[in-house]
Amino acid sequence: MSTRKFTPSVTRGPRLTPGEIAVVPPEDLGVDAPPSFVQRVMPYVMGVCMLGMIGIMVFTGTKALSPYMMMTPLMMITMSLSMVGASGGGGGKKVPEINADRKEYLRYLAGLRPRVTSSATAQVAFFSYHAPHPDDLLLIIGTPRQWSRPASADFYAATRIGIGDQPAVDRLMKPSVGGELAGPTAAPQPYLEPVANMWAVKFLRTHGLIHDCPKLLQLRTFPTIAIGGDPAEAAGLLTAMICHLAVFHPPDLLAIRVLTETPDDPQWSWLKWLPHVQHPTDIDAAGPVRMISAQPESLSDLAARGPHSPDSTPGGPYVVVVDLTGGKAGVPPDGRAGVTVFTLGNHRGSNYRIRVAEDGTADDRLPGQQFRQVTASTDHMTAQQATRVARKLAGWSITGTIVDKKASTGGPKKKVATEFYQLVGAKSVEDITPSRWKMFADKDPDRLKIPFGHQLKTGEIMTLDIKEGAEFGGGPHGMLIGTTGSGKSEFLRTLILSLVALHHPDQVNLLLTDFKGGSTFLGMENLPHTAAVITNMAEEAELVGRMGEVLTGELDRRQNLLRQAGLQVGATGALSGVAEYEKYRERGADLKPLPTLFVVVDEFAELLQSHPDFVGLFDRICRVGRSLRVHLLLATQSLQTGGARIDKLEPNLTYRIALRTTSSHESKSVIGTPEAQYITNKESGVGFLRVGMEDPIKFSTLYTGATYVPPVHTETNGKADSVDGARPGPRGVQIRQFTAAPILDDLEDGVPAPPARGGCRCECRVERQTAERGDPGPTQHRGVACVQDVATAVGQSDTGRRTRPASQPATAVLSAGHHGRAASAPPRTLGRRRFRRWRQHRHRRRAADRQVGAAAESDAVGRGHPHAPASPVLLHRPRWRWVDVPRQSAARRRGGHPVRAGPGDARDRGGASRSATTGSHLQGAPGGLDRHVSGVACGSQPARCRRPVRRCLSRHRRLAGIRR
Repeated sequence: MSTRKFTPSVTRGPRLTPGEIAVVPPEDLGVDAPPSFVQRVMPYVMGVCMLGMIGIMVFTGTKALSPYMMMTPLMMITMSLSMVGASGGGGGKKVPEINADRKEYLRYLAGLRPRVTSSATAQVAFFSYHAPHPDDLLLIIGTPRQWSRPASADFYAATRIGIGDQPAVDRLMKPSVGGELAGPTAAPQPYLEPVANMWAVKFLRTHGLIHDCPKLLQLRTFPTIAIGGDPAEAAGLLTAMICHLAVFHPPDLLAIRVLTETPDDPQWSWLKWLPHVQHPTDIDAAGPVRMISAQPESLSDLAARGPHSPDSTPGGPYVVVVDLTGGKAGVPPDGRAGVTVFTLGNHRGSNYRIRVAEDGTADDRLPGQQFRQVTASTDHMTAQQATRVARKLAGWSITGTIVDKKASTGGPKKKVATEFYQLVGAKSVEDITPSRWKMFADKDPDRLKIPFGHQLKTGEIMTLDIKEGAEFGGGPHGMLIGTTGSGKSEFLRTLILSLVALHHPDQVNLLLTDFKGGSTFLGMENLPHTAAVITNMAEEAELVGRMGEVLTGELDRRQNLLRQAGLQVGATGALSGVAEYEKYRERGADLKPLPTLFVVVDEFAELLQSHPDFVGLFDRICRVGRSLRVHLLLATQSLQTGGARIDKLEPNLTYRIALRTTSSHESKSVIGTPEAQYITNKESGVGFLRVGMEDPIKFSTLYTGATYVPPVHTETNGKADSVDGARPGPRGVQIRQFTAAPILDDLEDGVPAPPARGGCRCECRVERQTAERGDPGPTQHRGVACVQDVATAVGQSDTGRRTRPASQPATAVLSAGHHGRAASAPPRTLGRRRFRRWRQHRHRRRAADRQVGAAAESDAVGRGHPHAPASPVLLHRPRWRWVDVPRQSAARRRGGHPVRAGPGDARDRGGASRSATTGSHLQGAPGGLDRHVSGVACGSQPARCRRPVRRCLSRHRRLAGIRR
C-alpha cells in the first residue's frame, strides 16, 4: 500500500506547573483547666475577713465615721469580687474573640478559592489536550499532534481510559483517617474552633480533587492488564485505548501485536489497517506482514527481553500485545521489559485489572487490594469508529512510498547543480580564482551562507547559514553525524571548499581538526584561510594538546581586542561583540580585520574519549563564541563519547545535520526524527538538515572528488552557447565546425561518384536490376549510391547547383518532421498481400522518421537547411538514395524555366524522370524533403509529369518486378 511520509514533531501543549498551597489551620480554642482547692477557698476567706473588719468598726462605738473610712470596706469588697471572678474562669477564649477569629478565617478561605479554581481549570485543560476524547482522535490525524510523543515524553506509552476524580496538582492539606487536619501546625480536631474547622474540611474536600478530569494509564507501570466486566463495554474501552496509542505514538516507537483465534472477526478486523501492526522488515505479496497471529509461538521473540521494570528502556519499540484469546499469550508473571499485554476478559493472572460496568463506570484492582472506583465514565469506541481511525492512519508512514502531490505540483523545479563550480556560481573550475573572493558587508545576508548541495524535492541549492539567530542565520554552532560510508567526510570537504571559494581570508579563518587520520582535510593546510590542520597522528600529538590552549587564548585575545576597541572608538566600555566591532570598522574606525573563526572537529567523539577535558572548552565556545564569532561544528560517526557528557553542549547546537545513522536513537538524538536511519547504503551524501525547531529537510551533497569535465559548448542559430557541466551521454556528440563544400557552376555531368570504402555492402536495387536486364537505366539513376557509402552535406536550396564531395565530407542528417501525400498514400495497383507488406513497411518507415526527427529537432542548431539538424543520427536499415538530374541544372544555367503540363499528363511506365525544380534529391527521405524539393518529371514526358520521385521509382520497381 502506498503511503505518504509523515515527519513526527514534538508539539507543546498547555503547560501545567505543580504548586503547593499551605492552608493555615483554624485557631486553637485552648483548654479549660479546673481551679485548685486554694483558688476555690481563698475568695471566701477574704470575704469573711472583710465582713469582720466592718463589724468591728461599727460595733466599737466610733462616733464620727469619716467618709474615707466608709470607702475602705467597699474597695475591699470590690477587689475580692474581682479576684473571685478572675480565679473562677478557665483558660479558653471568650465568645467575642472566637467570633472575630471565625470571620477572619472564612475571609482567608475565600481568598484562596480563586487560586485553586484557576489551577483546577488549567489541570483539566492540560489533561484534555494530552488525553482527548475518543471522538476527537480522527481530527488529530494529519496534524502536527499525530505521533507527537517521543520516547522521552512524560506520557510516552500512556493511554486514556476515561474521566474521573484526579488529585489536584496544587497540593493541599487533606483530611486524614482520624478526622484531623494534616499539617505540622494543626491542632487536634476537638481543640479547633468547630465552625472554622467545618469550613476548612469542606474547602479541602472540594478543591483537593478535580472532578471529571481525563485519566491516563501508564503502561510501563504494569506488565499485564486485564479488561473485563461487561463484554461490550470492555471491548469498547480496549478499542479506545488502542486507538489512542496509535494516534499519538509513531510506529517506530510503539508496535502492536495481536493474538486472536479469529483474525476476520468484524469487531477486531480494523487492527490490520494500523501502521503499528505492520512488521518493520518482513514483506509479503500484499506488502508489510501484519503482526496478527493465532499462535502464541509468534510472541516467542519477546522472551529474550529481561524482566519488566517501570524504568526499563527497551532497545526497540515498546510492544503492546493485544490478547483476544482470554490469556493464552503465555507471558511470564514478571513480564518482559518494554512489553505490556492487554487481555480482554476477567483474567485473574494480570497485575492490573479493570472491571467495566454496564453503566460505564469502572473499578480497578491492584495486586493484594480490593476493587475501587477509578473512572466515573469510561471511554468507548465502536468498531466502525476504530475502522475510520485506522484507515486514515494507514495512509501515513515514517518513510513514505509516494511523493507528496503538493510538493510535486508546486511549480517548475530548478535545475540541480551537479558540479562544484556551479554550486559557487562559477562558469568553470578555472573561473574559481582569488578574484572571486568578496568582502561581504556585515549586514549582507549572503555572509557566511555556505552552499553544499541541493534539496532532493525541489532541486534548489541548499545552503548552511552559520550566522547567529539574531542575524537571521541558523548558527553559530552545530552537530553532524554520519556512519561509515554515509558521505560525512565529503560533506565537510564540500562545505569548506564552498566557504573558502566565496569568502576572503580576512573575513573567515579555519581551524580544522581531524581525528580520523587527517584524510578529511588533506591538502587544505595550503589554503590562505586555514590557521591549522590538526590530526591524531603520532607526530602531531603535541598539537592536539596545544589546541585547547590555542582556542582558550583566541577567546581571550578577542575579548581583549573588543575591550581595546571600545576605548579606541570612545565607547563607555568594551564592545558587546564582533558585530559592533565590524560596525565601527565600516564607519571608518582604524581597526584591524577580525575574521570569523570556523572550528571544525571531525570525530569529536574520539577526541573526547582521549581528552575528556575538551568538553569544558567546547562548552565555553558554545556560550561565548556567539558574540566573539567563533563558530563550532562537531562531526562524528557515533554519539558514544566514552563517558564524556555532552548534555551541556546540546542546547547551544542550533543546527543539526544527520547523514545515514546506524540506529533510530542516534537519528532522533540529532534531528528529532528517525528518518536518517532509513537512508540506504546507495544514498551516499544524502542527509537531513534541521535548523532550530523547523522540520528536517532532505538534501544531497556534491562529490568534489569526481573527474572534472570541461563545459561543452554548442551553437544555436549562429550564437555560441555554453552548457555548463554537460557530459557526453550515450547519445551525446561533440560539435565540430562545418564548412560547406565549394559550389561548381561548370559541372555538366552528374555528381562524381564518392570514393568507395572497401566496397558497398548495400548496392542500389535499381542499379542491380537494370544491370541484370542489360539496361543502363534512366539518366537520373546513374548517380545513385547508398547512403552508407556517401556522406553528403544536405542543405542546399533548390538553385540547381551541385556540390562536390569534400575530402572530409559531413554526415547527412535528415529531418522527419513532415509526411507528404506520396509517403502516406498507398499505390493503386497493389494486391492484398503486397498492400499488407506496403503498410507494414510504411509503419516501420514512419517510426524511423519519428525517431530521427525527434533526435534531430532536439539537437538542431539551425544552420543552413531548415531540415538539417546539427548532430548525426544512425538510421536503421537505410534505404535512402541520392538522385541527381543534370539536365535541369543545365537548363537553369541557360536561363530557361521548366515547362509544366496540365492535368492531362502522359506517363511512360518505363521511362526516366527528370527533376523539374532541383538538381539533387534524396529518394526515400521523409516527406519534408519531398515537399521542399518538389517533384520530378517522367523521362519520356519531362514537361508533363509532376509526380514525386518516390512515386515514380515505386512504379519503376513495381513494373520491373522488384518487391519493396
